[in-house]
Amino acid sequence: FSGPIFFYMINLTRYSLGATVYATVLSAGLFLGIIFLTDARNDPNAFPISLPFATILVIGYSITASNKKMMVEANTKRMMERYLPPQLVDELYKKNVSLQPGGEKRIATILFADIRSFTTLSESMPVGDVVALLNDYLSAMTDVVFEHEGTIDKFIGDAIMTTFGVPLAHDDDPLRAVQTAIAMHAALAEFNKQRASSGARINIGVGIHTGEVIAGNIGSEKRLDYTVIGDSVNLTSRIEGLTKTFRCPILISGATRDALPPVATSDSRSGSALESGSALESGVRVASSSGAFTLREVGDVIVRGKSTPVQLFQVIPYRGAAARSALHDMTAAFAAGLRHYRARNFEEAEAQFARYPDDGPSVVYSELCRDAIRDGTDPEWTSAISADEQ
Repeated sequence: FSGPIFFYMINLTRYSLGATVYATVLSAGLFLGIIFLTDARNDPNAFPISLPFATILVIGYSITASNKKMMVEANTKRMMERYLPPQLVDELYKKNVSLQPGGEKRIATILFADIRSFTTLSESMPVGDVVALLNDYLSAMTDVVFEHEGTIDKFIGDAIMTTFGVPLAHDDDPLRAVQTAIAMHAALAEFNKQRASSGARINIGVGIHTGEVIAGNIGSEKRLDYTVIGDSVNLTSRIEGLTKTFRCPILISGATRDALPPVATSDSRSGSALESGSALESGVRVASSSGAFTLREVGDVIVRGKSTPVQLFQVIPYRGAAARSALHDMTAAFAAGLRHYRARNFEEAEAQFARYPDDGPSVVYSELCRDAIRDGTDPEWTSAISADEQ
């Protein structure tokens, strides 16, 4: 009895169901062999002792199966924590979210962040330094995303795709996305400051859009990824690319702007009041972790794959009354210039845009106005800018 059980227990340490079955058969064969090939078969206790022996075998198999399941769940949880905040992973497990293939239509806010001219930067650095730089940058951005309870869908080279609203939704997901974009740039400024001696300064562009997506576990039977797909994802990527066109760091779609909580309500996570938007034409909202910000319409853009224009807004963070006053003057001049531009009053529009030669969108429209003044426009001209994917 003791010999086969000891052999069996040694095999249980392998945490393998196959090894456990093999050990079960081998131990049972050894036990029965000892009984029938020795004088033990005449012992009256031979049959009674077989019952606890069989019970031990069954219990051992059950323990191995349970341990195997716990190990798989632990490994899955560790893997999920690389993409999701730990508290979100715990909530998913509490709700017993399915890991089987399949998906559903959901409303989500998607954020794309991409490093500007990373290829050029990487070509000027040793391979080891490029990897170290990228890993440090992605780690810093991951911390920001997790702080705002976003989900990192994937890393696409040096780009980060983040979702808000899937797999778990919050009432303020669009606001969380905007807060994340602002916090990303704040974290990036500190990141560049710490690496100033290396001379490798990073700049990023962030695009945000809110819309319908198909969310779920998509892939093969051997590998699944929880992700989102659909036209909204493609549009977000194009909006991020347009930050280069308009020479500004953060752009959001009109859909995201409309989904933001109204002014004079409170932040659901901090309880801080959102300021009135009367002082700035596009309104001002406050993010507890990133200060105040305003939204400035930068116009309508026809992106690749879309026949109708997409309205875009720039997110402009600021701190303090002085910055607020200066921002008010700039946005007012830009809004006046945009009205003149849409009315084909290009000289008046150019005069407004030219007041701020260091403002990216103003410079873009100033160039468009000068081109229109020089070359004229056809009767079918529209103010919507046609832009290919960047």
